[in-house]
Amino acid sequence: MSQTSSLDLEDQLLSRQMSDFISNVRGAAMGTLLSAIIIVSTLATAEHATFWISWIAALLLLDGLRLKHTFDFDSHSTDPAYIRKNAIYATILAKCCGLNWAIAFAVLWQHAQSPGEYLILCVLAAGIMSTALLQYRHLKPAAYLLMIACILAGTGIASLYPVGLAIPIILLTWVHGIIILRGVSDHSRFYRERLIEEIELERSEQTVRLLLHEYEASASDWLWEVDPTGRLLDITERFSEAAGRSAEDLEGCELLSLFVDGPDRDMLKRHINARTGFRDLIIQLAGRESETWWSISAKPLDGGTMRGVMSDVTAQTLGDKKLSRMARSDSLTGLANRMKFNETLVDLSRNDASSHTLLFVDLDKFKIINDTLGHGAGDILLVAVAKRIVQESGTETLVARLGGDEFAVVTKAKITLQQSHDLADRLVARLSDPFKIAGKVIRMSASIGIAHNDERTVEPEEWMRRADLALYAAKDDGRNCHRDYNATLHELERQRHELELDLRTALTEGQFSLDFQPQLDFATGKPSGMEALVRWNHPVRGLIMPDQFISIAEENGLIISLGEWIVRDALRQAAEWREPLTIALNLSSVQIRSERFIAVLMQSLAATGVAPGRVELEITETALLHDTKENVETLHKLRAIGVRIALDDFGTGYSSLNYLRAFPFDTIKIDRCFVTDLATRSDCQAIIKAIVGLAQELGMKTVAEGIEEREQFQWLEAIGCTAAQGYYISRPISSENRSAKATGQNVEPSYQPITPYINGSKRDVSQWSNPALFESPTRRSGNG
Repeated sequence: MSQTSSLDLEDQLLSRQMSDFISNVRGAAMGTLLSAIIIVSTLATAEHATFWISWIAALLLLDGLRLKHTFDFDSHSTDPAYIRKNAIYATILAKCCGLNWAIAFAVLWQHAQSPGEYLILCVLAAGIMSTALLQYRHLKPAAYLLMIACILAGTGIASLYPVGLAIPIILLTWVHGIIILRGVSDHSRFYRERLIEEIELERSEQTVRLLLHEYEASASDWLWEVDPTGRLLDITERFSEAAGRSAEDLEGCELLSLFVDGPDRDMLKRHINARTGFRDLIIQLAGRESETWWSISAKPLDGGTMRGVMSDVTAQTLGDKKLSRMARSDSLTGLANRMKFNETLVDLSRNDASSHTLLFVDLDKFKIINDTLGHGAGDILLVAVAKRIVQESGTETLVARLGGDEFAVVTKAKITLQQSHDLADRLVARLSDPFKIAGKVIRMSASIGIAHNDERTVEPEEWMRRADLALYAAKDDGRNCHRDYNATLHELERQRHELELDLRTALTEGQFSLDFQPQLDFATGKPSGMEALVRWNHPVRGLIMPDQFISIAEENGLIISLGEWIVRDALRQAAEWREPLTIALNLSSVQIRSERFIAVLMQSLAATGVAPGRVELEITETALLHDTKENVETLHKLRAIGVRIALDDFGTGYSSLNYLRAFPFDTIKIDRCFVTDLATRSDCQAIIKAIVGLAQELGMKTVAEGIEEREQFQWLEAIGCTAAQGYYISRPISSENRSAKATGQNVEPSYQPITPYINGSKRDVSQWSNPALFESPTRRSGNG
């Protein structure tokens, strides 16, 4: 029973003492009444009837007052004066009771006549004293008065007896009385200390309850408690408000029933069943129209209960989920990004990954469209592509954008290899359909690599590598198709890797050489120039053509050093030619961005003495696509040196006319894809005529590549093309043939002399197509 802080410590102790004292009064009153009945019925005599009637009346009166006091006393009172007044009253009643019993025993001792009566009196006296002591032990003043009254009464009675009997009785009375008083004092001290501890503990609990109440009233958290069966106890107001249910409804309700079934609820159930503490378990509340999330923490208590706090973390949780989605989705297309894609592959790999398929989808020549129409249009195109991929892939797949124009599709449901092929076919066909972007119709295509997994588990890195190798195979096979991964691709990759390693030492070991392919001037029938073609003479693999190693050199940056060597060696050999023919050099996209290229070119021109006007640098549209503005500025710097600039493979891209407007090229090279089919396709003839006419209007030369037949040669001559190049004119002339010819060796040339028709006349050009004619006069005299 607690008291409020309005009472000081002493008053609180007195109130507790009074409460404990009164709790024993009723039992003690019944005990004394029973003792009185025994005394009167066994020891009282008729001659003293008046005394005993008066004594019983006094006893009943005192016990009645004591019982009435137990009902009247307010144990919850916080009035110090009231408590002290009742303590004094209880002490007076105790003193009167002691005095009343002392008078009764004095009369009985005086008239006792037999040892049996003395024995009864002794037992009753001891019982009355013990009962009184137990009754008044919590109220030290009353206990003292009662015991002192009993001691004095016993002493007085003993004095009525002979000296030989009185002295021992008095001594025993005082000795036992003092012992009892000492016991009362010790008990009172211990009792007081225990009460003080209880009061301090209650004060602490009141402070804690006050703080918890203030915390719950002001904070967003609320307290909760469950019994050993997991049912709610002591529902707080905040808990009731947060749950949207009354405290009566929640009381005894199973805690787990408040939450949505799932892994989080299962985790909570395990903690409750095992009585283990936990912190910040996020779990969704059930029965809500909108998502509601609570954070729960708890620790076990004695008796099997658990207590903790809850808080509403809906805003934070939904925000975190949104951030998680954003972190795992592509901001442009809304597809999964690389992070989400990697997580999905890991999940599949940890479980049964067999019969799942990974497809890598790469858009063909997207860079051209992006740079031609602008990045805004390119973004719109990517969004449209993403939508088509999702539509064709279905719901049992994860579609991700890995970056740029690279997409991935991984099947979450198991499918067969044939179903993978069907999906890839649909994607290739769907992405080939025209797109309408920024008012323009754009045609796209896509290459797809398929990695169908037959293994139960596979590492994500290995799975992606397989799809990547299959994608490279699709690109190598002409794009706009799909290819499966197979073990052969690993071997090709290994060979490519070995080729890359060999390429790093090839230049320092002098394994490269240059061949030169002549260009014929239609007007004069004479050679107008030579295109330098690099060859790799591998010590083990033999002759390796440029299409096998140039892309590798561009990827690892070796094209810079190789390109510089080509410039130096080509100009060195051109300086030895008898005729001042133009020397054409191919320039890659990596070279044009190199800061050293112009310096190396100028140094080589100065060292060899070759006139800048004899040098023609051929650049493809693909090279111009990267950093177009910077590349055009580089071309202007090269033009300022005096070298000529040719646009190679003209007509194969999307923005050729834009480049002609951006930079005044000296020469336009007509791609072999148009020349090859000009005899059978009218559209090729129309395109070539348009290119030649455009070049004439712009004051540019035209060189047709890939001429292999007389009909092609004659037709190109007739429409006014400037120069011809191809096997019909001459195969590339190797450095070995020229060197052997210069030393007098009998070597069959690698070209086939031809007799072309120039301006309608049949001319023998075998003289100029002989390699020896391109040697310097010094070398030729050595053949003598």
